Amino acid sequence: MKLTTTTAALSLAALTLTSCGSRHVLTAGELSGEWAVARLDGKAVDPGKDVPYLGFDSTRVYGFTGCNRLMGSLPGEKMKRGEVDFGRVATTMMACPDNRYEQAFMNALRQTERMALVDGQLVMIGADRREVMALERRPFQVMSPDGTWDVTELRGESVTPGEGTPYLTFDLNRFRISGFTGCNRITGSLRPGEVEGGKPDFSKLGTTRMACPDDQYEERFMSALRATASLMTNGPTMLLKDAGGQTLVKLKKRQ
Repeated sequence: MKLTTTTAALSLAALTLTSCGSRHVLTAGELSGEWAVARLDGKAVDPGKDVPYLGFDSTRVYGFTGCNRLMGSLPGEKMKRGEVDFGRVATTMMACPDNRYEQAFMNALRQTERMALVDGQLVMIGADRREVMALERRPFQVMSPDGTWDVTELRGESVTPGEGTPYLTFDLNRFRISGFTGCNRITGSLRPGEVEGGKPDFSKLGTTRMACPDDQYEERFMSALRATASLMTNGPTMLLKDAGGQTLVKLKKRQ
């Protein structure tokens, strides 16, 4: 994986911020969570899976550009001055020629010097004290696909996770996916932007070639992966759906 230069210096403690005639002390609790872009370059952005977002927690910033993953740490020097600098966040380097937002989103981040809460929106403010971008809090927290997910339902049949049941493991930083069919090991590469955008491609996954005549899951699980057209996560639940929106596989995040 290639990354842009090192991480961000961001303000997550109490910040005194100014925008459009309003002054507000932005606390860590108000900033914490995930924010989807609602307005970019003065134009409204329609909600959707490919819309960029930023997430903040106590130690880092993370997010999605509409194509690539974004990440950075939160050193505290600029906090004392009420400033914010996204100029050196790290991103993955996937090419997405049809992406609508990445360039404008990253340009807006580089221009941002301060942030403010205005009418419930997180507003990014440039050097001229004008808005460069506005974000709205996401209605629910989407859990990252990274990690291991156990199959709990396969084509409508309940599955109790155990030693011999299927699972998938996502490692977006290494562009890898692995797992278990119930008989054989799964391995393959993936595009993080496609996975986080809800459009994974599982058609080229490889498996080991052990024969397991008593296996209950492998054929159905692999055919479901090949038929998957969309992926969505909501909290600890992941759904894999076909092109018609029917749920093929339900998975639960392994703790």
